[in-house]
Amino acid sequence: MEQELRDWLARTYPQYQIALTVDQDRVAWLSGQADCWDDVVDIGLKAGEVSEIHSVVNDITVAGLEIPRKDYQGWSAQGRARGQLDTADVVIIGAGICGCSIARQLSRLQLDI
Repeated sequence: MEQELRDWLARTYPQYQIALTVDQDRVAWLSGQADCWDDVVDIGLKAGEVSEIHSVVNDITVAGLEIPRKDYQGWSAQGRARGQLDTADVVIIGAGICGCSIARQLSRLQLDI
């Protein structure tokens, strides 16, 4: 599976030096640099299409594109100083139909959501 993907990368994108590793959990780790965002997405999607691969971590960057990363160090340090970052009885990930429905139902209870 890993060699198949390496061969595809070499045929399709010979101009890029993309590193690929697949760990024991069948997670494909991609890193390197591409010329455009479409190529980054295409390479990640192709890796995800391999049936033996469970997940993909795409750490390929685009030449000349810098994505600002938010610095949480100060906030994290304050939380650690208090002994916790934050607490909740329930954490809802997502605000789609399901997430909103869950939040509405749980709002009737005495919970920190």
